[in-house]
Amino acid sequence: MKFSGILMLVVGLGLGLAAGSYFAPKVWHTGTFSESAVSNSHSLNKANDTQNKTQGQETSVPTPLMTQTPTLSSIIESPEASSYRQLKDKIAYVDGLNPEQIPEAIHQIESLHDVQQTSGILSILMTRWAEVDPQGALAWSQKKSNDPRADLGKSSKMTELVYAVLAERDPENAISQAQQLPVGPQRDTALMTIAKEFAKQNPAKALQLAQNIKNGTTAGAYIIFTKWAQKDPDEATQALLQLSNEVQRTQAIEGMVVSLTQKSPQAALKWLSQLPLGKIHDTAQTMVTVQWALTDPQAAAVWAQKLPPSQVKNSTLEGVAAILAQTDTSAALALIQDVPRNELKSFLLDTARFQSAIGDARSALALAKDLPPSREKDTAMQEVVSKWAQNDPKAAEAYVEALPEGPLKNNLIGNVIAQLANVDINSTLDLINKMPLGKARDNAQQSIIYQWSYSDPQAALAYGESLPLGSARNSVIQRVASTMFEQNPVTAADWLKKLPDDATKNQVIGGIANDWVSNDPTSAAAYALAMPPSEGQAKLINAVATQLTSENPTEAIKWADQLPEEAGKAQAATSIVKQWSQNDPAAAAQWVATLSDSPQKDLAYSSIANNWANNDPVQATAWLTQLPAGSSRDAAAKTFSNQVFNTDPDRAVQWAASITDPTAQQAQVTNLLQKWMQTDPASAAAAVQKSSLSDDVKAKLLQPKH
Repeated sequence: MKFSGILMLVVGLGLGLAAGSYFAPKVWHTGTFSESAVSNSHSLNKANDTQNKTQGQETSVPTPLMTQTPTLSSIIESPEASSYRQLKDKIAYVDGLNPEQIPEAIHQIESLHDVQQTSGILSILMTRWAEVDPQGALAWSQKKSNDPRADLGKSSKMTELVYAVLAERDPENAISQAQQLPVGPQRDTALMTIAKEFAKQNPAKALQLAQNIKNGTTAGAYIIFTKWAQKDPDEATQALLQLSNEVQRTQAIEGMVVSLTQKSPQAALKWLSQLPLGKIHDTAQTMVTVQWALTDPQAAAVWAQKLPPSQVKNSTLEGVAAILAQTDTSAALALIQDVPRNELKSFLLDTARFQSAIGDARSALALAKDLPPSREKDTAMQEVVSKWAQNDPKAAEAYVEALPEGPLKNNLIGNVIAQLANVDINSTLDLINKMPLGKARDNAQQSIIYQWSYSDPQAALAYGESLPLGSARNSVIQRVASTMFEQNPVTAADWLKKLPDDATKNQVIGGIANDWVSNDPTSAAAYALAMPPSEGQAKLINAVATQLTSENPTEAIKWADQLPEEAGKAQAATSIVKQWSQNDPAAAAQWVATLSDSPQKDLAYSSIANNWANNDPVQATAWLTQLPAGSSRDAAAKTFSNQVFNTDPDRAVQWAASITDPTAQQAQVTNLLQKWMQTDPASAAAAVQKSSLSDDVKAKLLQPKH
């Protein structure tokens, strides 16, 4: 039996669920199946009063021995009443209805669309309807609405209720009625409900019914064999051995194990000894031992240890240990010390996660901590600590602080501090300060600064400025500054002006440039103009240029003209043109034409050619054709030839050949022909022969590649 099955078995047996869940009441989400009937509530309540009067009740004058029948509105609108009082009122309300009034009452409740308030009263209404008018209740449950899922739930719930009543009154007649239903979910539900009733007195008949259900061959075995083992364990065992469906057989074994072990572990062991050796015996052995361990884990452990060495013994030991680990971790570990390492590892990790899920973090961590170092171990412990920190950050902090120094402790600190910072920022900082310098500590600082900078930016900033000089300090200050510029750009700008012009300031400006410009582009632009030349100024200028260009490229150009040359005026203009040409290449080209020749103009033309070729190559061609010869035109032609190469290599080569600088022309033509030879050698070879390249270059291009 695989270990994943063992854990499921432990959970199932411990909570009393397992395969018997088929017979548990289904959760029914209500849904409206006809028009709203809220307006009819008054008439329904009036009907209640009329009925009370006919029964001799004076509803207007309550006495100590007789009270008014509750109305639907009084039940729904009285959340302050005790649960006992609510239940009493609901039953009184339902008992006050005639059967023909029940569908309208259900209709009213469904129209409220409040499952939490209405599910209880709906269940009582449907249960009573199934008893007093089963056929009418079934007919109602088959009405269709616009919500197929609600229809299915409604039909299934009412079918269970009705056939439970019919089976109790006349089981044979109930079977006859159910078998007349069309094949489908309703028929299956009806037959299984009847089988549940039969399981109390005639389990053999119940099993026969369950096996004849077309879509339910594995359903119901748990409850049937639980009852059967109580009534006649020998007969149940013989029936069990005849089952061919493996899932149904496993459910049947589990049902018998629960029933016999609850009677006494000795009865279960005696039954186990009567089973033939093989898969059924192995499965039953593990289940018996695990079920036994729920009440007496020590005795079950002693018995399991005496089993002969085998995979089944390992599975059995793991199952018992999973129970034992909830109260005695050391005993659980000792029990499985001889289990092969790979299975032990799987057991510890899975059990740790299971214990964490039920809120036992310390036991979960004790299990995982005993594993040899591995990524899986670290991941498991981080999962547990992270969840623990959400519920009890101080306890998780104390646990992590007590661990020996090392990478695992540092990683676990990161799982604690994010939660601890919400409750005690000073403890969080102390915890971080105890970490060794390095990436783990830097990450820990960054994780709390992000949330701290929103709750108390001034305190977070003071903490950042108190750190030793270095990239970690700069990153913390940058994070806080970004939040400050987001919340109050004016105050943040005043603070920034007071910083010395050093690497920290440059890094801060680089990090907050986009946030600053997005929130207050005017002050950011003015500040950029007033700054001394620096890396920070360049980043802020670029951010301002990008923002202004997206709003008004002409104004962006005017702003760039105010920049001194040493502040990167040319680079700003180039950046503006690059972005401008994405949306309006013609306007960008018209402005660039007014510039004097320079490397920056070459870059600007190259950007225009690149974007225009992507958006409208025909218009781009027309623009290139009328450009005067020169380095700017050559830069544009080179870029354009690269852009059109994939769709029209012959045309690309022609544009490359139009470059006026001989060296640049030969380099670009050669580059394009080399790429073309790789995709279409025949066409490329013809182009090589027609080109103005030297014979030596042509020969190299045409030389076969080996």
